[in-house]
Amino acid sequence: MTPFDLTTMLRQQTRTLHRAVQALPVPRRVMSPRVTRSDYVHYIAAVYRVYALMESALLDHVPPQLLTALGVRPKLPALAADLAELELSSREPLGRAATALRLPPPDDLAGSVGALYVLERAAFGGRLVARHLRRHLPDEDGAVPLRFLEFHGREAAGAWRRFAKALENLKNRPDFQVARLVEGAQIACESVLGILRLEDQGMRQGILPAVGWTRA
Repeated sequence: MTPFDLTTMLRQQTRTLHRAVQALPVPRRVMSPRVTRSDYVHYIAAVYRVYALMESALLDHVPPQLLTALGVRPKLPALAADLAELELSSREPLGRAATALRLPPPDDLAGSVGALYVLERAAFGGRLVARHLRRHLPDEDGAVPLRFLEFHGREAAGAWRRFAKALENLKNRPDFQVARLVEGAQIACESVLGILRLEDQGMRQGILPAVGWTRA
């Protein structure tokens, strides 16, 4: 038995949905060798929408002491700061993107933690996106803010181990159902997939940089 059995299982059980998200135009363009500043703007605006719709509700579903044990901290302020530096402001982050949103019910602790796993994995994966941007973003496009993508900084590996260990400890709770954990992660992945699909539709209709976004 490894110390990361649950995170490994969650990764396996969400693999198909995760690949579907990565195949969407917004994530695909930001990881292209020909990435542009505009691609990054679209990406970070879309990611903001995901967190604006999902994060605060999920944090409210999980007791503060468990959030501390998991090492989970809000990512939305970092995303908002990135957007402000890009001179973007948002209207109310709901609209039609909210129609794609599904979350576990508030009394479903395991499901909510599973959904949080999806947001945390996205944040930890931001390091790869940041590294790619440094390598491929044209110099003439200028530097872009990376507060969200580098949220954990040099502590990322340790922070992930902390999250995984705290997740494993939840198996000792008699009221914790692993099946609900998996279902919560899958529900969250489906929500992310639906939200990003709607963002892409908005951009293809010429709404720049994403549905609900305006220049500050």
